[in-house]
Amino acid sequence: MADRVALINLGCPKNLVDSEVMLGHLQDRGYELTTDIADADVVVVNTCGFLEASAQESVDTLLAVSRRKRSGRLRGVVAAGCLTQRYGPDAAQALPEVDGFLGVGQAHALPDVVARVLAGERTSILAGPSAGFEGYGLRLQATPSYSAYLKISEGCDRKCAFCIIPAIRGPMVSRPADELVREAELLVARGARELILIGQDPTRYGADRGGHQLVELLHRLNDIPDLRWIRLMYLFPDRHAEAVLQAVVELPRVCKYVDMPLQHADAALLRTMNRPGSGDEYLGMIRRARARCPELAVRSTFIVGFPGETRRQYEVLLHFVRDAELDWVGVFPFSRESGTMAADMPRQVTQTAKHSRLDRLMRLQQELSRRRLQSRVGQRVEVLVTHVSGATGMGRTAFQAPEVDGVTHLTFASATNYRPGDFVLAEITGAQEYDLRARPLELLHRPPGRAPELLQIGVKKP
Repeated sequence: MADRVALINLGCPKNLVDSEVMLGHLQDRGYELTTDIADADVVVVNTCGFLEASAQESVDTLLAVSRRKRSGRLRGVVAAGCLTQRYGPDAAQALPEVDGFLGVGQAHALPDVVARVLAGERTSILAGPSAGFEGYGLRLQATPSYSAYLKISEGCDRKCAFCIIPAIRGPMVSRPADELVREAELLVARGARELILIGQDPTRYGADRGGHQLVELLHRLNDIPDLRWIRLMYLFPDRHAEAVLQAVVELPRVCKYVDMPLQHADAALLRTMNRPGSGDEYLGMIRRARARCPELAVRSTFIVGFPGETRRQYEVLLHFVRDAELDWVGVFPFSRESGTMAADMPRQVTQTAKHSRLDRLMRLQQELSRRRLQSRVGQRVEVLVTHVSGATGMGRTAFQAPEVDGVTHLTFASATNYRPGDFVLAEITGAQEYDLRARPLELLHRPPGRAPELLQIGVKKP
């Protein structure tokens, strides 16, 4: 009987793709995969270490799983990913309960680590951060078959003062465009109709290969038959963003949606963050894009309470958010992360002030979001059905990304044959602060429903 392995994924969609590659290599090596940790011989936790709070969640998860070794069949626990990479040998020393450690970019080595753990060894593979794309020849999709992430790059060359990612993930490395198109075609052939492009810095895709090539990649993906939605996440607002926005507006399969993390609007504070631009520049970019495409939805994230942020600078941010009328906004209090430039900056803002500023900004955005969504009532839009339960269901429009934005609640006129993965034409009948209500009118497209299947993209690393 094959040894059984369960995998717990923590963190962002980029981590999820890494987990899918890990699962692909485990299955290829003959391990039996299970979603029940009580039924596993080894549990792998793909950790997050972006913030100290997320690192603590990873530690708590590892400790909780490790306690299961006291009874039952569990023989080993492996920590993989960002937490392990960020803290290195210190993590192994601090977590004697954990049996194996694997850094980022090492997904192809996971089967060997699991084998050593099952043999009773305590093992660690921790090198400098690596993109690890040599292991991407195998992948077992963990998302529903109709929607998949496509990681186009890894790492980041930017030096944002608040961010630890370059230290964890290393410099930016772009995957070859031919390989990405091949992977996209395979995903579509297996039923994917939405591809979500991700990376730490997709705006710079191709910069390490002779020039910015994201627009060219979007054009190539747009030519894939049967693909309905291409969604672009994490568009950095530098001088190359305008050309990307133009492609978003022009290409029919690219969702009229962009996730652009601006972080702030005050020019001086942005310089302190080591970020480009200003609120005026960002506002001009957004307005020019919306002039070409009024239905364009814009998502952004902001940090409040960055060291030295004055009340006046915070008011600049409030005015920007009010003027920009963004569709979706995430706000985060500044987190003082060891190893970042901002951790040692003077004039740290108090926790009380951070949370007060966060609450005020979110109350403003709640009203703006309600207004933006209310303006869509009466429109007929395409909706991807994600859940069906009797006469009701749930789905997403092209301007709602999974996990981070609101959802569309569906009410069917009568008994329905709709199922998850269907694309339907629906009339928007109501709006709340973050969610929509809609009535499906007709089925537009139904992708083939397929069970999870090992995706062999290229030559796997031996």
